[in-house]
Amino acid sequence: MTALTRPMTDGLMGGRLWLYSNYHCNLACTYCLTESAPKVARRELPVERLPEIAAEARATGFTALGVTGGEPLLVRGLPGALVATAAELPTLVLTNGTLFTRRLLGDLALLAGLEFAVQVSLDSADPATNDEMRGPRNFVKVVEAIPRLCGAFWSPFGPTVHGGRLDTDLLITRTTRPLSIPAGAMLRIAGAAGARPASDQLKIY
Repeated sequence: MTALTRPMTDGLMGGRLWLYSNYHCNLACTYCLTESAPKVARRELPVERLPEIAAEARATGFTALGVTGGEPLLVRGLPGALVATAAELPTLVLTNGTLFTRRLLGDLALLAGLEFAVQVSLDSADPATNDEMRGPRNFVKVVEAIPRLCGAFWSPFGPTVHGGRLDTDLLITRTTRPLSIPAGAMLRIAGAAGARPASDQLKIY
């Protein structure tokens, strides 16, 4: 039991810690919440730190880990790092689903049997509507990739970047490590508000 156990049980805080692995992406979606695109400045969370953070997250009391971006599957060495994070906590990677080459699928095969899932996003069940936001033939590429995986889900994320600057409206602390500091800050805010926050997921940028 940790300081996070009760708040998670009471619904004040979600158990999944989200990590932004990078901000570059192979798509340039019209609505992108992190202003990710192919030509943006490369900013990455060093891949070798992911297992270290996962271990700290487990010790702090988190029950799951999420990895997103940008497009996380563009990060070199990510599959190997995910093997290590999944050994610490159930791990989910959120992807746009367009990069599943045979080589990448072979690399991801290392995760078979581990507590690991791939979450693939689409913006609409209508191909034309989806492609208007994500680019030509995106819908087809993603739908063709899904049968190679175990599942596909859609998930919204709150805005994090506007005009090239980090949106600080929801910033709770600039200190990200140790994880007990941002987790404690989030719990203090939730306790002061006396109600469940609009988002109960802690995200580390």
